[in-house]
Amino acid sequence: MCSGLRDAINLSWKFDLVLSGKAEDSLLDTYTTERCQHLQHAIEKSVGLGRVICEPDPAAAAERDARMIADQQAGRVPQGAAPQPVPMAGLAEHSDA
Repeated sequence: MCSGLRDAINLSWKFDLVLSGKAEDSLLDTYTTERCQHLQHAIEKSVGLGRVICEPDPAAAAERDARMIADQQAGRVPQGAAPQPVPMAGLAEHSDA
């Protein structure tokens, strides 16, 4: 759902600029470049979390839980943080501000 909201936000300001005549239609072509890396990251993380959360072996689940609690208490940051957002291409050059 979060990716869907980000997609809608990414497209909405572009549609606004294109439909108001402030930007060329080609601005819409930047959508895939800007969102692809983030969407791929979200899919990979969702699959990975599914593997962690859906542990069928009670002993392995208990080991996982203990490891996660220890990491949290030690202040360790999970690996694979989200990629940095891509700047909204064309926004600055078409802004009224």
